This record gives sequence, structure tokens and C-alpha cells, in this order.
Amino acid sequence: MTDTDLAARRATAAGGTVQGDPWDSPYGRIATVQDPLGATFRVIRSAENPLDDPERAVAGSGGNQAIG
Repeated sequence: MTDTDLAARRATAAGGTVQGDPWDSPYGRIATVQDPLGATFRVIRSAENPLDDPERAVAGSGGNQAIG
């Protein structure tokens, strides 16, 4: 993913919805999207490497997490 905001706009144009505005996290820019059938997923443009910067790293995080 190279442009999270563009992906969110395209999802909306295709009949989906964006849940809140895209946001920046230590791991990259993220948007939560719901497709027209109700499936919710996230798109992310990854940060270069958040673990290179200890101020941005979050202890114990990593891997995929389910959306609740």
C-alpha cells in the first residue's frame, strides 16, 4: 500500500465506507474500511521500520490482530 488515504477514497467510491478518518500510528498510516457486504478490514501504508526508533516502538506488539 502506498497511499492509505487514496485507498480509503477508492473504497468509498466502490460502495464501501470508511470508519473514521485514516490515522497515523507508529506502524504506519491506517484506515478501517467496510465493504458493501459488511466485511471490515484495514489498509495500511507501513512505516519504514518503527522498531528502529525506540521512542515509537510498542513493547509486546506485533503480528496480526483481529478487528473486533
